[in-house]
Amino acid sequence: MPKDIYVNWSEIGQKAERLRFVSLALVDMILETGDPDVVIGVALSGLPLATLVADEIGAELAVFCSTKNKRDLKMAALRAHLVKTSLILREKAVR
Repeated sequence: MPKDIYVNWSEIGQKAERLRFVSLALVDMILETGDPDVVIGVALSGLPLATLVADEIGAELAVFCSTKNKRDLKMAALRAHLVKTSLILREKAVR
């Protein structure tokens, strides 16, 4: 049974090359313990790493989103919608 792996990747996530190297190291560790069907990325910051790992081992990608992250995502979507609506209204006013 594979063990959970925790990564604090504030430094790693700043460069795509570092992220790729870390994902390859994790793939090596994961494949030593088995061949998983699914890689779970913890939203939001765990998704880039999980995506690279899943791609490398040919597994499906799943997303875990905590209640707090769901709330944050909904607020971000609402803000994006409001900005888009505001831009559309401004464009119509200019015409």
